[in-house]
Amino acid sequence: MKKNNFLILGVLLVLVGCREDSYNEIQTTGKKEFISGYNLLSMDYDITNPFAYTLVKLTNDGTHYTKKSYTDPLIQGEISIDSIYYDIKYGQNLVSIELKSTPRFYVKKYKKLIKFNQDKITEIINLNDSLVFEYKGDVLHEVTHLEKGPWKKHRYYFNSSGNLDSIVTRYGSLKTNSENKPYYIYNRDNETSKIRDIQVFSNYDNAENPLKELGIFDEVFIRSLSKNNYRKYQKFTVGFSIISNKIDTISRQEQTWDFGYLNGKPVF
Repeated sequence: MKKNNFLILGVLLVLVGCREDSYNEIQTTGKKEFISGYNLLSMDYDITNPFAYTLVKLTNDGTHYTKKSYTDPLIQGEISIDSIYYDIKYGQNLVSIELKSTPRFYVKKYKKLIKFNQDKITEIINLNDSLVFEYKGDVLHEVTHLEKGPWKKHRYYFNSSGNLDSIVTRYGSLKTNSENKPYYIYNRDNETSKIRDIQVFSNYDNAENPLKELGIFDEVFIRSLSKNNYRKYQKFTVGFSIISNKIDTISRQEQTWDFGYLNGKPVF
């Protein structure tokens, strides 16, 4: 089933770049257990074009990992899934992800650096934004976007079963400094910060989550946080309603999934 208007932490061809000197430190090491692939329609990715190629294939040659997928309908018919790919390299407390292609194709620059502390993501460095992760004990508590100041915060809430219950996203206020450059101020008490998105995750199965090692991929990140696998998603946008002339729920979305299972694990 198709999921509409997801909160996009964005993954294919559009997001990010990273400082080149950061990648000089990356060495390929180790080996992780990955599933062989998944369908984007089961993840947190907005497939708005029905001609998009939604399969993601993951391979591991023992030294680095490659992620292969492509969704641009303008040239999708001319390429195979192997022509454009993501090169993933692991270093000590660092992961780099870079979009690459065969010589025949040009792709937009995509690089990001993910920093870890004891297997927890602490920071993601992108060209247009950086994300800082805060934890309470072993549990993710908040993620802050830092482009031009703290312009967006995601607060994470988990239930007693170790599954993600909800995410509340609030936004900062856009200001202009003396040089007419824009920046953001985050204040939970001002009117702008009352505007928020609320994502709710429910109807979890009892199966082990096979995606927990794949949180480095933007569209998989939210699913990777839970012990089990949610099968219902709801999103409520709270903002200024012209109808009620006050801050109110202005949009609602819902999505459900019916997964097949193989060896006790869902097939995405």
